[in-house]
Amino acid sequence: MDNYDLQKSGDAIILFLDGLNNWYIRRNRRRFWRAELDADKRSAYETLHEVLTTMTKLLAPICPFITEYLY
Repeated sequence: MDNYDLQKSGDAIILFLDGLNNWYIRRNRRRFWRAELDADKRSAYETLHEVLTTMTKLLAPICPFITEYLY
């Protein structure tokens, strides 16, 4: 982002989100789908929330209106 190269920054963010989807979310489906809200399920949701919140903040300079709506 220092050189304001949106394409390069966007590509890196897309690769990260693709990895998040293919690795973290898919591997933790059982934790997300549990009926009870135990500490393990809460931890999985809190981790995902932190990652998505941080990602929204990183995307803000590239697409401010969409990220403001998401945040």
